[in-house]
Amino acid sequence: MKENVKEQKSCTGRKDTNSGNAVSLVHTYTEKAKNAYQKLLKPEEAQEYFDKAFIWLEQAEEHSDSYYSAFEKLYLEAAQFYDIQGDEERASGLFQSAIRCFEALSEKSGVYFQGLARSCYFFGQYQERHGNIEQAEMLYKKDIDASEKWWDAAPAADIKSAEPGIAYCNIARFYEKCNYEAEAEEFYLRSIKFMEQLPKKNTALSRQEADAYTNIIKFYFQAKRYEDCIIYLEKNLALCNSLVKEEPSPENERCLAVCLSNAGTVYYEKNAINKRIKDRERGLCYDDQCFHLLRKNRNMSGADEREDFAMLGQIYSHFMETASEYFSGGYLFVACALCKQALEIAECIPYPFVREKYVSSCRENLDHAEQMIRARAVNNLSNKR
Repeated sequence: MKENVKEQKSCTGRKDTNSGNAVSLVHTYTEKAKNAYQKLLKPEEAQEYFDKAFIWLEQAEEHSDSYYSAFEKLYLEAAQFYDIQGDEERASGLFQSAIRCFEALSEKSGVYFQGLARSCYFFGQYQERHGNIEQAEMLYKKDIDASEKWWDAAPAADIKSAEPGIAYCNIARFYEKCNYEAEAEEFYLRSIKFMEQLPKKNTALSRQEADAYTNIIKFYFQAKRYEDCIIYLEKNLALCNSLVKEEPSPENERCLAVCLSNAGTVYYEKNAINKRIKDRERGLCYDDQCFHLLRKNRNMSGADEREDFAMLGQIYSHFMETASEYFSGGYLFVACALCKQALEIAECIPYPFVREKYVSSCRENLDHAEQMIRARAVNNLSNKR
């Protein structure tokens, strides 16, 4: 299990007498390494932190849950790092070491199936990125098998994540990317069936159920199966609204915002096909609700700028395109009102350069609409005289 770190020596030259401290340092250095290569883009610094983490792992006492938690986090994070750095041999070796370790442990206790499932999932992603489709499919199936066994073995109090449902979604996304639509739909539906049986009092599990709905909504949306989209949109809206009503936390409100964003887009695109004004109005209503939630929570922890930008950009385009249509049809007051709403949205775009561009464009359209309204008023007044 330690073949990848044999050559590394402890900076103290002895086993740490406080294994808990060593495990804590493994977590600390792993997090620092992750931050260095993902956010700071400093691979050399990340390498130094990973080296320290491996050294402290050697100092920790094995055969404890805390040790294997640190082991899992370090090996899987380091494997992903080395893959990005182009060191495929080392990345693959770490993934395989993690899988062998948790396969052996899971024979003694079912709780270790979770570590096996995660190791298989990340190694599956690795194989998929490198074009090894058959290997990836096999690993995703092992992820499902291990997740189901962990679910059956884990005490109810320890269940904070719906692993089997997530595993079904993982392989569904894989099949979708491979254009195996029937298989993708099958596993998306299996995920939903599993999630719908979860206890509703656990908000973390309910958010994962909402994620499962989101996945199949996106799948049906890509296939332009809007009626199927709407079936699961209604379920997701009911779930997310219930979550926010019970616990109006930023996490639950973000979950609802994502759902509202999807609803706005589905109804907006549905209108583009059937030209039903009610669908477009309903879509803009959902868009507006989503915008107000995003604006409310934009400075809170957990906010994702990229996700916010994607949702706000979509909402902005819906309002501006609709304003343009009303303007072309001569409905200047409606166009003006929609432009003003679009301006509010543009002012919340997280990236300054894009925000300025959107705000400038929106103000130009708004000024033009207002000029047309004034010109029409003057013309009407002249005609009356």
